[in-house]
Amino acid sequence: MSTGQLDKLIENLAGELEPVKRLRHPLLRIAPWIALTVLYILAVDYFYLEFRPDLSDKTSDPIFIFEISLALAAGLSAAIATAWLCVPDARGQSWIMAVPITLSLTFLSWSFIRGANEGLEPAHMHLNHCFHDGIVLIAIPAAVIMFLSRCGATTRPVLMGIMNAIAVGALGYIGLRLSCQMDNIAHGCFYHIAPFILAGGVVGLLARRIYRW
Repeated sequence: MSTGQLDKLIENLAGELEPVKRLRHPLLRIAPWIALTVLYILAVDYFYLEFRPDLSDKTSDPIFIFEISLALAAGLSAAIATAWLCVPDARGQSWIMAVPITLSLTFLSWSFIRGANEGLEPAHMHLNHCFHDGIVLIAIPAAVIMFLSRCGATTRPVLMGIMNAIAVGALGYIGLRLSCQMDNIAHGCFYHIAPFILAGGVVGLLARRIYRW
């Protein structure tokens, strides 16, 4: 193929393409969401739901601190993984996805062990206020992170949905624990954890539609 023919071929292939803005580094893209989501959840807890009155005592409880720290680590790592998944090849760092998954499984396993010891039978099932509080805590952060995820070009929509669900669910769980005084593991599993898992499952099922290019 002559140089002229090659130039014509390139022109035909790229003639209608337009310049696009390069994505910023994943950490720079997700850092504002993390900061604003943490501030939003704290503000909702302070102004709307109110912090639990025994919060100062709970900060000296090693079990409570471990629980919150594990959920926070899972949520933040999932948010960071979300930013990496916005790049088609995840910048060649797919191992990042293993961190939030491992932390989430550790958290769920720890909750199951607690439930096995304390019992997982709630006093009675009803539409608890924590359902409504959870929606208030995660609705806006969930919408924003899904929008940010769609601005990328992920090739793993289901994994993206899982990371979104972990990021939002974990931070929303922390918000509920800071406001709800019920420390019973059955209440936590049915009213604090299960709704977020259910919502994440729905997002996962619709992931190929939600995160398509």
